[in-house]
Amino acid sequence: MRYKLSLLATGLLIANAASAATEINLYKQPAAYLLKQLSTQADSKTKVVTVRTDVDFNHTAHTRIQQTYNDIPVWDATGVIHTPNSKRSMRSALASIGANSTMNGVIYEGLEKDLAVAPAFKNTQSQQLKALQASKNLHARRTRMAVNAFKNEKSQPIIFIDDDKQAHYAYLTSFTYLSASAAHRPTSIVDAVTGKVYRTWEGILSASAQEESAVNAARAKVRQMLDGDDQLPKEFYDIKAGGIGGNAKMGEWIYDDLAGNKPALDVKAIDMNYEMIPGNPYKVTFCVLMNNDIMVFDVANDNIAMHVCATNSKMHNGVAWLSLDKGQTRWKDDEMNDGYSPSLDAFYAATIIKSFYQDWYNVPALIDAGGSPMKFMMRAHFGRRFDNAFWDGKQMTFGDGGSMFYPMTSVGVTAHEISHGFTDTHSHIDYSYPQMGALHESFSDMAAVTVENYMTGTNGWDLGREIKKDEGALRYLDNPTKDGRSIDHMKDFDATEAHGGAGVTNKAFYLLATTKGWTTRKAFDVWVKANMHYWTSSMSTFNEAACGVVAATKDYGYEVADVRIAFAKVGIDTDTCAVL
Repeated sequence: MRYKLSLLATGLLIANAASAATEINLYKQPAAYLLKQLSTQADSKTKVVTVRTDVDFNHTAHTRIQQTYNDIPVWDATGVIHTPNSKRSMRSALASIGANSTMNGVIYEGLEKDLAVAPAFKNTQSQQLKALQASKNLHARRTRMAVNAFKNEKSQPIIFIDDDKQAHYAYLTSFTYLSASAAHRPTSIVDAVTGKVYRTWEGILSASAQEESAVNAARAKVRQMLDGDDQLPKEFYDIKAGGIGGNAKMGEWIYDDLAGNKPALDVKAIDMNYEMIPGNPYKVTFCVLMNNDIMVFDVANDNIAMHVCATNSKMHNGVAWLSLDKGQTRWKDDEMNDGYSPSLDAFYAATIIKSFYQDWYNVPALIDAGGSPMKFMMRAHFGRRFDNAFWDGKQMTFGDGGSMFYPMTSVGVTAHEISHGFTDTHSHIDYSYPQMGALHESFSDMAAVTVENYMTGTNGWDLGREIKKDEGALRYLDNPTKDGRSIDHMKDFDATEAHGGAGVTNKAFYLLATTKGWTTRKAFDVWVKANMHYWTSSMSTFNEAACGVVAATKDYGYEVADVRIAFAKVGIDTDTCAVL
């Protein structure tokens, strides 16, 4: 069960360090360390705030914390406090910390010493734009793009600790643009005073075989619906609807609840009256691909995916059918690139993944900053011959494919992308660190094959085969090097590209899932729990992540030695893991 905790009013007393900001590894500190630092001094600039508390099946509370300075978040200064036998009370999460509590993550001492001598800083619109301009100018030089091509600009203040452990006022900036073959969101950390760009990376995570990333902000109308600003008209009602999805490679997927077919879809409908002959109204029913949890938006038509549907189809189990073509076959208007209905497939994929996380782990797949479930926003028909799909922090976007892919709206690809959102809203690991970028991709790859296991009870151990026009798959968990790009051992990891580097932990996952006494579900259990309760944005290595998996394995009471062996086989040492 999840509880939202308010910000702590207490400040963190920071000792005056002799030099610059000092990193404190909470892994190596007793809980008494944090208790000693917590104070009620209202004038303290450095604070620790609570983000969220999860109470797991062992009644252990896992409380995520974030360090701030003058209410500005300190980049990657995060941690988790683990308190056994916690009372289920919003107020007791930190008050119940005791000698048996453990921690992991990183905070800093000495911030006040660094920032007190920093040039005066005020978070003004002018300062935000100045930092944004510095990152835009840098990217314009690198890509030869015109600065005015950049859209959806964001700039927010942070405290950044550089490689010399010096604290700086800075901004986290991002913007989007379209190139000839993809869309992008460069994300940068920029000094708030000097405009120096400390770090920059691609901010969108995708499953493309070309490893391209893509992003495009939602149209204003979709954003309003996502934020709940537009109320659903009362004329809408619930309906069971069906149609034919799939593609030329995997065949037709028929959504009608009949034996051997896929389930019908729970959507909304609205009736409209037309007078084709004056005085003789004619009712037409529109099926709208949305419900309280899911919405499919047709980017090409700039509207929610909808179509006239035939109610009570006798050929399809009485469901409303999204086709009025002869014989009530496929939804012709939604067909694209040998994909029979990307919109229906996107809706079905979202339904499966929502059920997967809820049925197996009793958690929403996506949560907002306050811990409440997020609606699945699924954007179909994006781009022209766009061989990609991506998660941008708010929503899923699917290209219709091109020469390499059919439409990207498969269950596996959707599970991969939405699981990026699961990581973003739980551990929020820092993608800019090479091993953490690979871990981000790897967790999503694991989720994709585990969802297949949830659906069918079997595993194919690869990703993307069903949408690839030629033979083979995007990636292989049982043999990562088979794709010609991925690695499967730490000895080969040298700032490897994230999707290729994911092969290291993908192989560890496969080895664990196929160990005697283990299953795919048991293996994913411990990775999910590590993501929810042990990983933090302060991690930078596979070793730290593996230690979280070891701790989660202990929580479940599963065989820890098997986990250690699986990691050892890919070159990850867990012998140094602290006991949590």
